Amino acid sequence: MVVEMPHEALGGNVKLTGMPVKYAGEVGTSLRLPPPLLGEHTRAVLTELAGLSDSDVDELVRRKVVRVLPPPSAAAKS
Repeated sequence: MVVEMPHEALGGNVKLTGMPVKYAGEVGTSLRLPPPLLGEHTRAVLTELAGLSDSDVDELVRRKVVRVLPPPSAAAKS
């Protein structure tokens, strides 16, 4: 099942795969949030879960190993 969901950052709707599993008696199972953008959570995952320092992540970004979106405050300034 394919569903459409508005994605503010992309300025329109995106098509997503709907919930493939339906549970008996459950009503209203749906997607509530749009998917993250590429690189949106990279820094948090690498620092908080993988234990890398900010400078380690900066080096990975510099070497184009990973992509990190700028924080919303930085994006608003540009």
